[in-house]
Amino acid sequence: MTERQPQNAQIIRAGEGKQDAVPLGHEVYLSRDISNAYRVLTPAGDVMVNTGIVFNAEENFRRLSAVSSNPVKKILFTQSHDDHIGGWKWFNTPETETIAQANFAHVRGYWRALGPTMIRRSRRLWSRDQKKEMTERPEPTLTATFHDSHRFELGGRRFELYATPGGETLDSCVVWLPQERIVFTGNLTGPLFGHVPNLYTLRGDKIRYVQWFIDGVQRVIDLRPELLITGHGEPVKGQEEILRQLSRIRDATQYLKDRTFEGMMPDSICGR
Repeated sequence: MTERQPQNAQIIRAGEGKQDAVPLGHEVYLSRDISNAYRVLTPAGDVMVNTGIVFNAEENFRRLSAVSSNPVKKILFTQSHDDHIGGWKWFNTPETETIAQANFAHVRGYWRALGPTMIRRSRRLWSRDQKKEMTERPEPTLTATFHDSHRFELGGRRFELYATPGGETLDSCVVWLPQERIVFTGNLTGPLFGHVPNLYTLRGDKIRYVQWFIDGVQRVIDLRPELLITGHGEPVKGQEEILRQLSRIRDATQYLKDRTFEGMMPDSICGR
């Protein structure tokens, strides 16, 4: 019997070796990576949603170039962590527009300022499964940012971006394709879809505000997606199944918040 890999290892190793891009339907293609890269095809040029980590960038570029020779017109980042932005320069051209939420530069600056500390702490968590080192950290040049929402149309396909600052980073956002009812959630619910938020991480990220997280999950619920594409791992299919899973995440987080607030109140206020 083959021993099942721990979930951390499954994330780290999902994109190893030579692979083909995976069709997800609706002309959307997945390249598996530590954090997945996605290419959305349109007749007027293609859209990248995240670009993977730098040391897998050449392989991600090869896989996704094999499915389309169209120019990449837009690169969209669902957050600014290295495993989402590392392949930017491989897909970027002088005609490419790179779009992210307005807190992108702030979060990148925080990581650059504390880089050695963040890396040292992260290695304690991931070194057993992740052996490759970050020899370079490309810094994307943004051509457009937005605060709450941003919309555009390309090749007859509509794209909408919505901020979800309670996700893994303050610049977290989701990408919504309303015609196809597809949502890219990035790491809104953490590295494994279905998590309640880690409000403070061992590596020292900024504390995540729990109500913003609940609001972000509700924002995705309100879209009523039929395909939910995550930052790591496999998509979730079916409107009812997506609603069930997102509602469970929202309600569990709300329960923990409510009980914590109750426990912080003086006995007289709580009626005890």
